Amino acid sequence: MLKVTIDGIEAEADKEITILQLAKKLGVEIPTLCHHDAITTYGACRVCTVEAGIPRSDGKLRVRMVTACNYPIRDNGIVINTKSERVLANRRMILELLLARCPNAKKIKDLAAEYGVLKSRFPSENPEEECILCGLCTRVCQEIIGKSAISLVGRGFERKVLAPFDEPSQDCIACGACAYICPTGAIKIEIEDGKLLIKNWKTSRELAKCLICGEYAGPEAVLQYIKEKAALPDDIYLLCDKCRRKKLQKELIASA
Repeated sequence: MLKVTIDGIEAEADKEITILQLAKKLGVEIPTLCHHDAITTYGACRVCTVEAGIPRSDGKLRVRMVTACNYPIRDNGIVINTKSERVLANRRMILELLLARCPNAKKIKDLAAEYGVLKSRFPSENPEEECILCGLCTRVCQEIIGKSAISLVGRGFERKVLAPFDEPSQDCIACGACAYICPTGAIKIEIEDGKLLIKNWKTSRELAKCLICGEYAGPEAVLQYIKEKAALPDDIYLLCDKCRRKKLQKELIASA
């Protein structure tokens, strides 16, 4: 175990645990936008930046600005400050830049307001932009769903999240995980003419109807994907959530 001080709180931490993980255990709040516990950390948004004082051989601290989400604790006696004026100034600048990119994204506006940033000094290229390029959607697609239907492409101002060649991807099963995990609501899902549409990726998938009530049970591609992954009776996959729960409850009662 390593001795760590975070915002004046002395604690012990396992080696390689991240600063963010330790902060959560101790109830120390650090803001994040591009982090999710279920997938690997990326450090894209940098909103979680903190000061880390790393002990040197002469007993003094070498202070660095690091991203808490992916910075592993490896040094005994490290001193972390999540609320110093330097940290707060850094976050305000990051949020101001994000606000310039996505001036109308509620998540960004709310977080920026918490730090006293009500507007950005920088020009906005597209007031309707909502994507902060955090990469959560691409990572959940690859790591959790097991697909690579979308990816970050381009560099600098040209960087975007797209399906390969900006064409409809056969790998996209329209599961909606990307929309679920998106922190700003940039990914839009619609149902139209019996199809589920994710317009960001030009995805269109037929919706299957529930065998019992006739309501939509989900995209056929998703149901087939689940069927291949889970060992459940075939008819379970063609039921909506409500009818599926009723059927399983009846079977549990009957078997009791």
